[in-house]
Amino acid sequence: MPVLVAEEWITAPLKVVRKLHEESAAASRDGAEQRVVEHFTELLQSEEAWTKIPCLNVTPLEQLGDGSLVRYRAMVQDQFGPELYLKYYTAVNSTTGHQSVVSRFPHAAEMLCLGIHVDDDSPDNVTGDRHTLYCVPIPAQTEWTRNAYGQCSAVDPVRESCQQLQQSQRGKRQLEDEEDEGEGEMEVEEKERGGGPETKRAREEGSLLGGRGQWGEAIRRSARPELPSSQRDWTALSTQGVCKQPVLTLFEGGEDGEEGVVGETAAERSAHCPPPSLVPRLHCILVTSLSHTNPLLPRQLPLPLPRDVYHSKFGGVAESRDLVLSLLTSALLGDSLAAEFSLLHLLSSVHGRSEVLALGKFALNLTNCPPTPTSPPPPLLPSPPSFPSSLHTLLSQLLTQSVLLPLSLSVMNTWRLSPRKDYSANRLVAGALQLIPGTHLLVDETALEPGRLSEVGVRNLAALGHVIQHQTVTYDFQFHTTEFKCDLPVMVLTEGKKSILKVECVLPLSPSPSSSPSSSSSLPSPTPTEQQLNAARLYLSLHRMLQYKLPPDVQKAVEEDFVAMRRTDANMTADKFHQLLCLARLVSLSYGCSELTLSHWNHAKHLENQRLARLQTVAAS
Repeated sequence: MPVLVAEEWITAPLKVVRKLHEESAAASRDGAEQRVVEHFTELLQSEEAWTKIPCLNVTPLEQLGDGSLVRYRAMVQDQFGPELYLKYYTAVNSTTGHQSVVSRFPHAAEMLCLGIHVDDDSPDNVTGDRHTLYCVPIPAQTEWTRNAYGQCSAVDPVRESCQQLQQSQRGKRQLEDEEDEGEGEMEVEEKERGGGPETKRAREEGSLLGGRGQWGEAIRRSARPELPSSQRDWTALSTQGVCKQPVLTLFEGGEDGEEGVVGETAAERSAHCPPPSLVPRLHCILVTSLSHTNPLLPRQLPLPLPRDVYHSKFGGVAESRDLVLSLLTSALLGDSLAAEFSLLHLLSSVHGRSEVLALGKFALNLTNCPPTPTSPPPPLLPSPPSFPSSLHTLLSQLLTQSVLLPLSLSVMNTWRLSPRKDYSANRLVAGALQLIPGTHLLVDETALEPGRLSEVGVRNLAALGHVIQHQTVTYDFQFHTTEFKCDLPVMVLTEGKKSILKVECVLPLSPSPSSSPSSSSSLPSPTPTEQQLNAARLYLSLHRMLQYKLPPDVQKAVEEDFVAMRRTDANMTADKFHQLLCLARLVSLSYGCSELTLSHWNHAKHLENQRLARLQTVAAS
């Protein structure tokens, strides 16, 4: 095989694919696709080669050449049915009559220019099927995450090569009359992006959640049949594939043979095959599930992360833990106990399930929070940030995905939190709770106001309760609902003593004496440097992925403790003991330990006793 320069296997990957298919045709066509995967996997082992590939999340579509290799980070928002296509087919030159077998990656523009057509009746034609996924940029990504990933975009020489290739391709094409295009494109764009109230409301919800559709293009993606079943909706994926631009097509009816399905309605056709100028096509070569979304970490890490791997590459656990605690203490009005519980909450994740019980979830409800200011500020003075927004600002500086959900009447009665099936278009309409695992959800109950919840608001409140209690998202299929598993750490901020949502771990906020009780924002604190923030970001991401186990000797001591607790406290139930075990696990992870020790177990019991004592004090007051 001829050696291609680095820029050529990026700007013209179809040359590599066709060459591999031609070499495999003589032996076995079945092994050709596997050879393509192995070839590109080997090419992308080095970080240098990886960063040379243009990233569709940050590179404008017009700067990419048709048929160029791109990479794309996204969430699977919807899955369409399997799609039939010609895996191999016979291409005939209309001028010379020469016939050749072409693989599933044809270049439509080149074949049209050469006068090549498809022999539909050839016995060499082979039909295959592939998955079609609708992917969107990862929702709720924080600003520092987007900026960091943006700095890892393709280098300038590759981008220039893509632009030159695209210009040369455009020069060969016969474009349709521009006057005919103009008005039609506006109609299509209005239909796709703002056609109805459902679509407009979904866009508003996405902008308020701070990420859906704000960083990169939505993609209609075709993948091989052996796509893992674990890659469901809301899964975060990293994809490398061939990006198809809106060009003259080889088949009638749409780009790359998208002639539609027999019996498909116009609404289904519009939803499943929107114009490539609005929703680009990405034909996947490599697809991997993202083990994390932190740009400061290597692309792939083993999960759960072994302790020896962690300590061999990363250190400074005590310093990073103290730094995060100090930042949280300042944001929580000087309450060190609330800061420690918040730290443990940020490290929580669902690590297993037992029937309806989600093991590892640790939702936190902070009560007695300062109210959100309702009166306007004095003239010429900026309004002070509210306590929830100040806390969300800090969390957005530390986490990769964070959402602030105010429980106001307007939000609860108008937003759609649960994804909904649209049977007229035969596709799934996104909901605000359709988020990738690990996305932090900050629920602001201080925004509650007098009024009445509509039917939509009641359903939204129930859906939020399911996330907190069972870590499941309710999908609305109109005639029935289905629960899908999720992993969303939820923190609820309540102004009073009790939340309207059921949360196991409740902790009243106790501001320090130096903080005014009526203050609605955090205490002033020194601004952390970028190096300190990066250390905190690494700490929070890595410690959520640490491996954990309970040694037999410690397990025996814990069981004896439980028996002793039951003797002295009649209120100690199995559920409360499970919550204490979860707290002990998080304490161990916060110190970078993969095994529970007696000291960490005692520390967890001390924290729980402090929390219960504060609850009794507040209840008596």
